[in-house]
Amino acid sequence: MTSIIKIDRSKLPTKYNEVEVNPKLMDFLAQVQLAKPLVNFVAHAHHSYTETIHTPVDDKYEQKTIFRGVKVFENGEELGSLFVGKRCMNGGRVDVFEVSSFRISKMRGDENTTVTSNIKVALRKIKKLFIGRADQELIGEIAKTIRDRTDSLHGEYRHEVSWSFDDDGEGMNYALLGYLARLKGESTISLPVIPATVKDQKKYLTACSNYYESEQIVNGIKNDKGYGVLLRPDGAYIIYSYATKTLARYKSFTDMPTDFQTKLGVFKLLQSAEMCQFGVMFKPEQYMAEKYPNTYFYLKE
Repeated sequence: MTSIIKIDRSKLPTKYNEVEVNPKLMDFLAQVQLAKPLVNFVAHAHHSYTETIHTPVDDKYEQKTIFRGVKVFENGEELGSLFVGKRCMNGGRVDVFEVSSFRISKMRGDENTTVTSNIKVALRKIKKLFIGRADQELIGEIAKTIRDRTDSLHGEYRHEVSWSFDDDGEGMNYALLGYLARLKGESTISLPVIPATVKDQKKYLTACSNYYESEQIVNGIKNDKGYGVLLRPDGAYIIYSYATKTLARYKSFTDMPTDFQTKLGVFKLLQSAEMCQFGVMFKPEQYMAEKYPNTYFYLKE
């Protein structure tokens, strides 16, 4: 049964090609595939462990790297991950099965993982939990992630602008100019294009430009304009239209309409969170890339 199980290693360095898979994991995956025949398994470097293996015949010990877990995908969407290991229970070490899913939310321990020593319990949880997101769930995920990260970036740029000059000094300048204008019977005053207290004009102008662009994006989201884009690790794109509240799915970059290809192609040259004339991109944050591997974009209309 285990011979029919395929584990995708295509995204791993070549040194992992010969790494063996824990036989108990293979048996577990065989039963999972019977319960969920459309899923596929993907190896990840974080699921490889170095273990000490004892050979009774020659009484030798050797270090060996093996896979004890895999990620689980269906139709390009990551549903969770599976892992086999050992835990101390009831005074001894027993085999356990770990099931991780975005649908698990616990208050203690690993909030997205459940552990059991009973394989039948693990399989019941997999049947219940390993279900792809419905359209409304995806819309909520895309909209919330983009809104939260855009608001955060907008706040950072706002602070960069305010840190570029002495706001207390500029306030005093404005008060004094207003006072002198009133003495002359004037109702308006003129202010310089660059605040007098700016020390680094290049930094100040860059901060203003970034803040202005982020302000346009924030307003676009509030006014239901533009598109939210989710790019999955397998290269599939899901595009959410703020105007129509609908999703469009594309298996690859080349499957999308030319307009989206043109805009998204520009972002390939940018860094983790950077804006351009078409919108903004948010790559996975390095320390959370294992748990949240998707890339998000907001595209202007």
